[in-house]
Amino acid sequence: MRYVAWFAFIVLAPASGFSQKSNTLDAGSIPKEFTGYQGTLLVELQNSRKWDGRAQKAFTKEYLGPVRFVQAHEVGSYEVTENYRFLLSRDRYVKAIGGFEATTYYERLRLVDRTTGTSTSSPSTDFEGQLLKAYAKELERMRKR
Repeated sequence: MRYVAWFAFIVLAPASGFSQKSNTLDAGSIPKEFTGYQGTLLVELQNSRKWDGRAQKAFTKEYLGPVRFVQAHEVGSYEVTENYRFLLSRDRYVKAIGGFEATTYYERLRLVDRTTGTSTSSPSTDFEGQLLKAYAKELERMRKR
């Protein structure tokens, strides 16, 4: 009986929304300098089929401005910061809970202003696909202002 209850929890918890978190963006997730940005947004790929595919999908569907997907070692070749001012990358980490490391990876998006060297970050989440989609939509909204 105990195994049946555990199995039901594992199957039903994700479907019921028990484990889902909100993927809304904080006010400081995107810098005000991005407002009206007409240059090309650089999106750093991570050599991860899952991440790269989700990033490309989100930014080709939700972000209508010019975007270029680049590997980390290629970023330096985009020297003209007037055209390639912003770089989007991700931070990935494992969160420690009660002294134990969880097996879930958490993601946070970082938008770097390459002219000033400053960066802003999104809230962290373990639902990277939803976060990418929300972030791309918000960048598009800010770009159109």
